Amino acid sequence: MNQPIGSVRQELLRRRDELRDFFIYLACEAQNSSRNKVLAQERALVDAAIREMADELTKIEQHLLELND
Repeated sequence: MNQPIGSVRQELLRRRDELRDFFIYLACEAQNSSRNKVLAQERALVDAAIREMADELTKIEQHLLELND
């Protein structure tokens, strides 16, 4: 079933906002873990998750731009 473009766009915007919020949360966790001298492995996992979320946000924003064309 095809969804109207407006509906798809709204869903992408919602997902983008969720990812952005999670990205901010992970960035705060990364700062806290460095201050608390948490294990380097945990810090590496947080950094990897931050990079993954940034990549996902970029993909969503590119898709939104394509929908606007």
